[in-house]
Amino acid sequence: MLIVRGIYRRLLRTEDLAEPCFLCLCTGKHQLHIYQDCMHVYWIPFFPHRKKGTFECGHCGQTLEPEFANPGMKERYRSTRKKCRTPLFMFTGPAIFTLLLVHVLFIAPILQRNAIMEHVNHPRPGDVYSIVQEKKYFLLRIERVSGDTVFMRQSKLSTDKRRGLKDGEFHSKDAYSAFTKPFLRSELIEMYDKNELLEVDAE
Repeated sequence: MLIVRGIYRRLLRTEDLAEPCFLCLCTGKHQLHIYQDCMHVYWIPFFPHRKKGTFECGHCGQTLEPEFANPGMKERYRSTRKKCRTPLFMFTGPAIFTLLLVHVLFIAPILQRNAIMEHVNHPRPGDVYSIVQEKKYFLLRIERVSGDTVFMRQSKLSTDKRRGLKDGEFHSKDAYSAFTKPFLRSELIEMYDKNELLEVDAE
């Protein structure tokens, strides 16, 4: 799998310097640039990497790293660098990951429970419930509803794995027993609370 990742650089600040260029001695065109490097994955910023600066002459184009500058320019670099804050967008990756984690761990289960409770409280003929009991997965299909009692037909087959419920054999015309079994809505809610009622496929 190809993963596109790397580091890109963003200009944070540019300041004009009174000091002449160390090479051409031109004044008025000497500048200090402060950059922030950021690690990205598929061009989504993940983590700030390092903050650097360079001195550049707009006349001759010569650049100078701060470590090779004179003491006055080094001090100017350090003080300017401290003033530059890391842009918040460079934490976009961790923010997205945190939101996804919150959704998966907290929001999705709540939405799933609400959806299942909506079907249990308003059952309709044809709704199919995915059930697991004693490590066996099977289906229950609503045949009819009378008050708080739901009459359901159980699938003739069962499977050891949940994904086996998607097999066509579970959804054929003769997949369900001819006999119906009554369930109270409170029983269905209890089954969900015991992690036996896994999913509802609404008609």
